[in-house]
Amino acid sequence: MRHFISGFFWGLVLGFVSWRWLLRRQGDGADLDIPLPSQAAPEAGPVPGRIMVRAGLEQAEAPEDDLTALYGIGPVFAQQLQEAGIRSYEQLAALGAEKVSERCGVELGRIQRDDWIGQAQARIREGSEA
Repeated sequence: MRHFISGFFWGLVLGFVSWRWLLRRQGDGADLDIPLPSQAAPEAGPVPGRIMVRAGLEQAEAPEDDLTALYGIGPVFAQQLQEAGIRSYEQLAALGAEKVSERCGVELGRIQRDDWIGQAQARIREGSEA
């Protein structure tokens, strides 16, 4: 029991010393030439009612689609997609699973499992046939 307590104590000491060393090493970021969040330039947000085809190279008018109609996309994921500038089936299908995952922070496996891209493509086909 005494060895356990001694090992636990020294582990805490070593962890604390390492943590303090890392904090001192990081400093305020001035020596790293990395802008702090308060210094970063504001990013331009997406324009509502516009889609970015081929990863943002061309813009075209498009209506907003109800993304919650797709299986696996509820109100929370729909909001994340909206905030990332994805508002239509065309955008969702054009970006692909990997880019949607990167932009929205949704797990790639979930997008692929629920086949968001395939469902969006099917909705596009249904709309063009009507």
